[in-house]
Amino acid sequence: MCTVQKTFMSDTKEKMARTSITVPQELLEDFRKYCDKKRRSVSAQVALLMEKALQASEGGVLGDD
Repeated sequence: MCTVQKTFMSDTKEKMARTSITVPQELLEDFRKYCDKKRRSVSAQVALLMEKALQASEGGVLGDD
């Protein structure tokens, strides 16, 4: 189960955690190009997308999709 803090990375200086994911290589390559265009690191872009997904969900917890 995943719990979510109400304050997000952009709001405060939080301790950072490292994780690992497995995705298709071509998807990662395309995502890196996307991040380059946005002038963000892959980590920063993933964190931003995670924040947006949680903010868009009710109560800050994503349901079973």
